[in-house]
Amino acid sequence: RSIYSITVKDWLEEFPVDAINHPIELAHACLLTLEEIFEFLKENFKKIQWNLHHVDAIINGMFLLEAKAKRNGGGKSNKELNKITPRFNKKKQGEQIAIIIRLLCHELSRVILDRLTNTNDRILFQEFLYKTIIANFCTELEFHVTPNNSFDADQNFPDNSSITNPST
Repeated sequence: RSIYSITVKDWLEEFPVDAINHPIELAHACLLTLEEIFEFLKENFKKIQWNLHHVDAIINGMFLLEAKAKRNGGGKSNKELNKITPRFNKKKQGEQIAIIIRLLCHELSRVILDRLTNTNDRILFQEFLYKTIIANFCTELEFHVTPNNSFDADQNFPDNSSITNPST
């Protein structure tokens, strides 16, 4: 359905089966979220030219999370490679899917919020992102609304790192 369908599915299939056992469905939900977000952006923020370069930046940002330990050579044994396997591989399935969802939200926010300078626009986008995540992943995401790119470190923002386990 999307030019990124196969790439995202292949990336998710690199994760251990016990981590993500439905990569096709998860890929579909991620791409549906991207599609809905960009339709929303095109309708509500017409002054900014939203295009595939933005989508590509989001997808490539997600691909920075590696599913497997890389073999750097140097004669490392399988036992040694297992020690350097990212802790991501050792988490439960629900937690790993939640990490993928948080990563998608992070990349969407990173690419899009940088281009929205008006506080009301930023809030409008974040509210739509929240609703879209709930609709597409059947989960709630806790995050705070940041009106601009800079904030006072003394402000007490709620923890934006927690996400409930999705029922995927």
